[in-house]
Amino acid sequence: MILKKMFSGRAGRIEFLIYFFFEIIAQITMFYLSNHTSLYDKTIIYMFYTYLIFLIPFIPIQAVTTRRLRDLKINGGWIFLNFIPGINVLFKIYLSFAKGKLIKIAE
Repeated sequence: MILKKMFSGRAGRIEFLIYFFFEIIAQITMFYLSNHTSLYDKTIIYMFYTYLIFLIPFIPIQAVTTRRLRDLKINGGWIFLNFIPGINVLFKIYLSFAKGKLIKIAE
């Protein structure tokens, strides 16, 4: 039920940019922790934090991307571009700056 609410509706540019900004911060933190992880040291806990930082925002980011695609009237199947390295950055930049399509309401 909660997931259905997260994936329903539309997301504008500002909302998507906020999630995109927090995703970038999470990835920078994740890369920092993974570079300071040693399997032979007591810093193995950093690996746990690295994966935790990756998993916590995963579903909300996918949800806002789906809502942003709906706002642009693009098929939700294009979300697979999030999982292709390099292309995902270009895809998110496009989603960040593309103007949403207006919905005409029949009166």
